[in-house]
Amino acid sequence: MFTRFRLNQLSTRSQLFLAIAGSSLLLVVLILLSMRWLFIQNFTQYLAEQERNRLQQVAEVLSEYYGQYERRQLTSDVPEHELWRVILSDIQRDVWLEPERFNLDPDLSFEELNFVTDSGELIFGPRIEDAVSQLVLFEGQVLGILSTPIPRGAVAPIDAVYAQNQQQALLYAGGAAVVLAALVAFLFANGLRRRLQSLRHSTEALAAGDASTRFSQEGMDDVAQLGRTLNKLAATLAANEYQRREFMADIAHELRTPLTVLQGELEAIEDGVRKPELPVIQRLQAQAKQLTRLVQDLDTLAQADLGGLNYRWESFDLNALTVEVSESYHDAAQAKGLSLRIVASQKPLTFYGDPERLRQVLANVLTNSIRYTDAPGTVDIHISTNETWIRVQVDDSAPSVSTDQLPRIFDRFYRVQSDRARHTGGSGLGLALVERIVRAHEGRVKATASALGGLCIIIELPRQFGGKPEHG
Repeated sequence: MFTRFRLNQLSTRSQLFLAIAGSSLLLVVLILLSMRWLFIQNFTQYLAEQERNRLQQVAEVLSEYYGQYERRQLTSDVPEHELWRVILSDIQRDVWLEPERFNLDPDLSFEELNFVTDSGELIFGPRIEDAVSQLVLFEGQVLGILSTPIPRGAVAPIDAVYAQNQQQALLYAGGAAVVLAALVAFLFANGLRRRLQSLRHSTEALAAGDASTRFSQEGMDDVAQLGRTLNKLAATLAANEYQRREFMADIAHELRTPLTVLQGELEAIEDGVRKPELPVIQRLQAQAKQLTRLVQDLDTLAQADLGGLNYRWESFDLNALTVEVSESYHDAAQAKGLSLRIVASQKPLTFYGDPERLRQVLANVLTNSIRYTDAPGTVDIHISTNETWIRVQVDDSAPSVSTDQLPRIFDRFYRVQSDRARHTGGSGLGLALVERIVRAHEGRVKATASALGGLCIIIELPRQFGGKPEHG
């Protein structure tokens, strides 16, 4: 707990540096220990091989002197123990008198050696548990085993110097590796710190409301991916801010016209220019109704955006509901000079949802089509289904909507032609409400070009919604 607390007090650069440098230091120490162990093992083998070579020289001398006694037929007359003591005495004497005759190490001491005959009798030297051994042979016959302790350190001064130099080299290499690892860790941590600081500064600017800030996207690591994600967030916030300002401007624009009319009429009455007669009152009432309808639509849309719109879920026949709503618009279509045609399903389409909200959806779509279709024209309603979706398609004839305007059909206050909805009594919020209500039913809605020459609105609702399977 204490260590974690202390680490949390350090900067990211310091934590990264400690993590990388500490890991590198641990790795270097492990490598150095492994190399030192391998060096000791190999150096011990090297010393053992040197001892084996020295034993080979002694074994050859012992074999040579034994051969001399064998040729003089003295080996059978003298006990084995005494024979080897005599041979050893002769060798030591001759080595001292004529050292140039023998290829022996001048530092060799026979007292350090151990010689056991083939019969197992110890001739000279101490008992040795861990030893380097060499057979003593004469004409293929094993005379005995010559042994010396396995060396644990440098025997010769030159070997000691070599071992010391190697260990110093390992220490220097380890120190250099630690310094290099620390340098690399510092550079890496410092570079990452700069990138994180850039992210922090940009995030602070974003939090302060500057949605134009952008983050570095170089590389494919997590920091770069975080930068790209934050860029998407910044773009979304910028778009939302633009939509918010546009929405506020649209609301002000929508309210300005009826309020201006109301103010003008009231000032005219106040100045005595007009009398509060029935036509004037009717105009005032029409503007008040338009304001009321706009406020109601805004309130409904706000509740839908916040998820606060109330829904009453129940099972009902969506086919019958669509036919009922469509037939209620026959008179309005005929008054506009339009032909309203309905192609319904041949069987009931049971759906689990809110019938009143979906009635509002159908009414908004039909109102939009009738309002903006030129006479003489046609409005077609087609109801179909498959195993997954119930589909309601509303087509109307000219005028058409350009391809670049289709994605914005469901935006709040969006009008294909300037002031068109306002002059025909619309608030510009009908299709925006349609999209949100359909989405609340886990459905989807889209606008495309109609084969009749106008606009086509397609509403698709899932046949299985709210945890209840639909039948039809």
